[in-house]
Order: sequence, then structure tokens, then C-alpha cells
Amino acid sequence: MIDELSENARYSLDTSCLINAWGKNYPPDLFEPLWDHLDALIDGGIVVASAEVLVELERQADDLHEWCSDRDDMFLDLVDPLQDAVTAIMQEYPKLVATGRNQADPFVIGVAQLRNENLTVVTEEAASRASKNKPKIPFICGEQDIRCITLVDMLRETGWKM
Repeated sequence: MIDELSENARYSLDTSCLINAWGKNYPPDLFEPLWDHLDALIDGGIVVASAEVLVELERQADDLHEWCSDRDDMFLDLVDPLQDAVTAIMQEYPKLVATGRNQADPFVIGVAQLRNENLTVVTEEAASRASKNKPKIPFICGEQDIRCITLVDMLRETGWKM
């Protein structure tokens, strides 16, 4: 685990982008170069995630959790500025984790807010049908002026080619 963002950090990953990529869209046995590219982004400190993302993945106890556990230098500990950001998000959007699911969501957004120039949030959550009463990451990012993209968009921006 890391205690602070690297100067290179540009993206805060949500659990959904990792789960969808690993299990549905880009399984590592077929898309090994993509996962090598993600490794390079992690090693360069460009891609980060809250430690809460790893906690969500732990519930699955699968190969993705194991892969992420081996890359613990990608996961940011709950440092005071992150805790403050999450508290503010939860005060404004208390229904974000009301169902007990998506516990990492406020942390994903909070990590993005740890800089004067926000990091970009990477998620596979759909913005449709989201509102203040039923908030999702893309909705809150829009409200908070945080850029929010999909994994495919991040891969394009970081120059990945098959």
C-alpha cells in the first residue's frame, strides 16, 4: 500500500472497471498485452486505486483479487486527506452506499480529489438513471467537476495498442 499519490498519478480506478475487464471484456489469457500495459501504468504510478477497491475484490477471492494483491503499490491507504474527502462525499451523497454494495465508490471519487488538478475516475458504471437520490460514480463526478471515463478511454489515452 502507498501513503501518497505519485507525481505521475492520473487515474483513480473503480472496482467495476477491473472486474469487467478481467472477467468479461479482456481476460488475461486472451489479452495478456493489456494486462502488461496496466502493470506498466501501475509501476509508473499513473494508475492508482483506493485500498477499499482491494477490499471489494477480496470478497470474490479469485484470480483478479490475487493479481491485484500482487500489485499493492497501486492501492492508496486511508490517509487523512482521503478520509476527509470521503466524509465530505458521504455527507453530500449519503445514499451512495445505502444498499451496502459499492463501498469503495466514495473512496474512488475521494482519491480523484486528492490533488488540486483532479485525477480522472475510471469506471464502468453507467450514468443513466442516476440522480442525487440514486447516485452513481459518473453522476457524482459530474456534480463535482471530476472527469470520468471508461477503461477503454483510459487505454486509448495511455497509448495501448493490441
